[in-house]
Amino acid sequence: GNKQKQDVTAKLPVIIKSKEDSSPIPAISNANFKLTFDSDGLLESVTDLSNGLVTKVQNTYGEYHTTQGGPYVMIETDSSFDIRPPKSTEVSQGTLYTEVVQHFEDYSQINGGGELRQIIRLYNDVDVEKNQIVEVVHQLPPINPNTEIISKVTTDFKTGQTFYSADSGMEMHERVIYPTLPISGNYHAMVMQSLLKDTKTNRSLAISCKHTMGVASFKDGQLEYMMMRRIENGTDDQGPWPLKEVTALTIPTWMTFGTVDEVDLTRMNHALHLQYPLDVITAPISVISKFGVSVEWPEQIHLLSFVIRDQPNDDNRLEYVVRVQNMHEGGAVVKNLNIGDLFPGGK
Repeated sequence: GNKQKQDVTAKLPVIIKSKEDSSPIPAISNANFKLTFDSDGLLESVTDLSNGLVTKVQNTYGEYHTTQGGPYVMIETDSSFDIRPPKSTEVSQGTLYTEVVQHFEDYSQINGGGELRQIIRLYNDVDVEKNQIVEVVHQLPPINPNTEIISKVTTDFKTGQTFYSADSGMEMHERVIYPTLPISGNYHAMVMQSLLKDTKTNRSLAISCKHTMGVASFKDGQLEYMMMRRIENGTDDQGPWPLKEVTALTIPTWMTFGTVDEVDLTRMNHALHLQYPLDVITAPISVISKFGVSVEWPEQIHLLSFVIRDQPNDDNRLEYVVRVQNMHEGGAVVKNLNIGDLFPGGK
């Protein structure tokens, strides 16, 4: 009994820094990245350990205050207001990842709702896919009326206020700020991803999201994306769907760092992984053995859905529904796909 208790205890996360501890946050790292934090408890730098590239980067929050707009209209009449840094932080390390939790308690007191938290995670080497990204999770409480909350990612990149985003989720388009347009006129759709590039220093940063958000860049080397809006102006000009959102949200995002070429090669895989995470299928071994899925798939083929339709038929056949994506980038030739090659055991 004692041995079993010790094994369970050993797997619990280790508290490196408690919430009550006011000391600075220590650097955290895995095989690919080293992260440092400033005296306010905010992310300060990310070092790519494979090439030594250091990116100064900070994730903060801001708010727009407006009484105008609706589900399909953004009307910001003034610049955003910065939300104060976290009042307390904590660090823990587990078997799968190390995380830093930032508690923005000053904002929570002003907001009068739940707590605003930002979680920054580095995955350990056991996860060969996620240890290539830096995960930032936004835990947003219900916000005050006539408020829009944004996340700001500020880097030391020299971008000329240029960034990239994809309207459809695949093809990236260059976005340049137009000073004569209002704030909303410089916002674009971030369907799956947005990208910052500093070609002079050969550095790039891709931000992947799980659902579509608005994104813009109003400062050199900075991105901001809109996460939550609550507009209650007391009129009927918002149509049948007023923005009276009072639900807490958890929004995961992934940051991919590296050289321009490295990020271009890996960012789409990361975006698809975040959009369509792997699922664990629990079934008897007699059912699992009937899947007949090919172990080696072409790199451009991505499995988006895998759903068992029903239990095995009388003739011992298993029916399942799949959805795959045949993807290419950079002018690559699209190869014909025979779905039977992916599921050699199927019919």
